[in-house]
Amino acid sequence: MSLFFILVVLQNYRLRFQIMPVKTLIDISSKAASQLPQVTYESDIMTAPASKSGFFKLAEDAICVASVGLAACTAIGFLGGFYWFFDLWSHFKPHYIPCAAALTAAALFLKLKKTVLLNLAVLVTNAVIITTILVPHASRPSPKTPIVLTAVSANILSVNRHYRFADALLQRFDADIFLMLETTEDWVRETAYLKEQFPHSAADARSDNFGILFYSKYAFDGGVENFTPPHHPALTVPYIRAEFKDTPLNVHDRPLVFYGIHTTPPVAREYAACRDALMRYIAAEIAATPDKDIIVMGDLNDTVWSRNFQKFLGKSGLHSIGSGLQNTWPTAFPAPLRLQIDHALIKGFQGFSGNMKTEAAMGSDHLPVVLQIAP
Repeated sequence: MSLFFILVVLQNYRLRFQIMPVKTLIDISSKAASQLPQVTYESDIMTAPASKSGFFKLAEDAICVASVGLAACTAIGFLGGFYWFFDLWSHFKPHYIPCAAALTAAALFLKLKKTVLLNLAVLVTNAVIITTILVPHASRPSPKTPIVLTAVSANILSVNRHYRFADALLQRFDADIFLMLETTEDWVRETAYLKEQFPHSAADARSDNFGILFYSKYAFDGGVENFTPPHHPALTVPYIRAEFKDTPLNVHDRPLVFYGIHTTPPVAREYAACRDALMRYIAAEIAATPDKDIIVMGDLNDTVWSRNFQKFLGKSGLHSIGSGLQNTWPTAFPAPLRLQIDHALIKGFQGFSGNMKTEAAMGSDHLPVVLQIAP
């Protein structure tokens, strides 16, 4: 009976709505709706936030992309031991810090919390690495102590024609040793006048960018030697190995060995491998001579921030005189954008310390480097 009664009621309502005009239905619905209790929701009375302008949205996207890219460059630099191309990104650690600081400020302004944290991590990571490398080499000789040895190294750029560029530099510092890189036959011929000041010399003039020229006030054993990496016999790179004995340059009566090096630039896998192999070879040779004072100068096409360079220092026992921030190349760029790839490294010299300076380029894409040794 209950089921029958429900069916009769539903049928009655169906018939009533079928014969009722549409207008009447609308009126009934409106009247019923007006009689319902009115409920006000908080979301209905709040003002909707204004959508961000296209400029700010674009700025947020750009800052996020730049931040991720900067973090990736920092991370890739740590993988230099696995692949030569990754090592290239390790040289720019000093440049990553101001970039991370600027991105942090921009992210703070736009209230991008995760982006702020990412950039702070990049900034702190690079700052810690740079600080740990800079701190051990903060000591410098007193300006009042007499200089016992001055050596100058200059990558002169093979197409440079400023043959007299070094005159004022050598007179100013009264250099004992003068190393020139990328020297051609023209440079050997045009600088022959320096033999009056430096009667002892060694040279390998080349038409490529790996010629080398060495001048000294004092006699030495050795001279130009050639290095050929075992896996790349087509690449032969000259370097200077000069050993001094019984000269004013010898402190504590210990032999002094000077290395003048110009490694191949890491622009390809073969060149990067040749650079690393030459540095390993020199490091092993230096490590095998603990009873001698050592100086290494030249264009190493590497920075102190790279894994390869730190391995070179660790194996040889050398330490860098330059801070790593005395940027020498390329001179066409403003100083903060350059890299220090020209170095002065020493080992031994017990009781002595070194100082490194850079001077004007005079037509080259490198700044000359001056090393002074004093008590």
